[in-house]
Amino acid sequence: MSMNGQGIRGLLGREVKVNRGPEAVQGKLIDVRGDYMAVSCKKGCVYVNGLNVKSITDTGRSSGSSTPMNNPIPSNSFLEVLQALRFRRVLINEGSRDEVEGILAEANQNQLIITTDRQEVVRIPTYHVKSICIVRGGNKSSGNKSCGKPSHPNKSTGHKCCEKHPHKSTGHKCCEKHPHKSTGQKCCEKHPHKSTGQKCCEKHPHKSTGQKCCEKHPHKSTGYISGRRK
Repeated sequence: MSMNGQGIRGLLGREVKVNRGPEAVQGKLIDVRGDYMAVSCKKGCVYVNGLNVKSITDTGRSSGSSTPMNNPIPSNSFLEVLQALRFRRVLINEGSRDEVEGILAEANQNQLIITTDRQEVVRIPTYHVKSICIVRGGNKSSGNKSCGKPSHPNKSTGHKCCEKHPHKSTGHKCCEKHPHKSTGQKCCEKHPHKSTGQKCCEKHPHKSTGQKCCEKHPHKSTGYISGRRK
């Protein structure tokens, strides 16, 4: 599909879907050049090779605050975009069987050379590149191992996360009956809100006392018998 059509340029600033199926790119159309277009998506700016554009769908929505604005690379051709992305972590052909992520080591008229995290060197003919975008945060390295649970990506911890209670990272066992607690001592069996090293008063559970309560006056804990002197 030619990128020179006035109809396509008329879609600038609107929400579009480029192609269909798993390879579709949906977002705000922010640039149209001779042989490529740039679409601003939540993940960043995606550059689509015009030779591989089979359809463009106007979703019927104008640009809104929900769609981020990404500044495209100012290039005259798709090859110039590829060359400008050298030494960056990129994602090529997202959604297709030929999807590749890695560092773009070289880009020329004939091929792209990608080095992956597995130390593989992947060569892709330039005309087979359907789309490309920068992987955000791809150049970060961390000295700490992140939490092994994918549901807790905000944690980076040197010890194991609590399996049952993901919001906690603890070096000791959580209280089995009362998950909100992490305690080194046994909880009071009858009164779960307490964690105590001594027995609670049997008659008056709100108390934890080392001495017997006054039988007649339960609100008191006393060393003498009420009603008479020692």
